[in-house]
Amino acid sequence: MKEPIPLSEVTATHVNTRDAAYYLNRSQSTMMRWQREGISEVSSLKMQGRLSWSVKDIKKILGVK
Repeated sequence: MKEPIPLSEVTATHVNTRDAAYYLNRSQSTMMRWQREGISEVSSLKMQGRLSWSVKDIKKILGVK
């Protein structure tokens, strides 16, 4: 599996679950559970049946500008 681009270089507003999990050093199943239980600090939305995660929120949590 190819690693995502560095978070500081992401220009999209949202990333997929795989990339969000990579940036936050969590498993994809943890990300899905957080979303299902409503306990994530990262906002998510469903686009075409798939979850997308806010890059702005991920950067804020990790202190990336």
